[in-house]
Amino acid sequence: MGAFEPTRKERLGDLTMAASCAVGAHPQCITGVAILVELAKLYGIELTPRAVSFAGQSSLTSLASGTFAREHLISHGALPKDYILWGEDAGWPEGSPFIHSGHMVAIDEQSSLLLDPSFEQFVRGGFPNAVIVTPIDPTE
Repeated sequence: MGAFEPTRKERLGDLTMAASCAVGAHPQCITGVAILVELAKLYGIELTPRAVSFAGQSSLTSLASGTFAREHLISHGALPKDYILWGEDAGWPEGSPFIHSGHMVAIDEQSSLLLDPSFEQFVRGGFPNAVIVTPIDPTE
């Protein structure tokens, strides 16, 4: 690697931004991750798509993406007990990695980074207009 070449994290940040621009503010996390995975391959980087559930709260709303996140927010009083998730009745087969998830991200296992090119879809709910490139503990 030359002195002026970007680090792996910088490269992945740039690629995550490019995938984010491709999907914009549309709720297309699967498409965004697919684009990101293919872009990374061009640079010899292998990413793993990962279905996730996450909970968040902005000044406007609480957000539950997946049943695990919903249960977490309900248990903390941030959502009503009858909160229905979009796509909850999708009929995923038992054991499917999607059954408790509601969002898709990419993982770079070599550098333990989580990459989210489609977080912009949550801007209308008061969440920041951002792409996420953050270190994770792969054992969690």
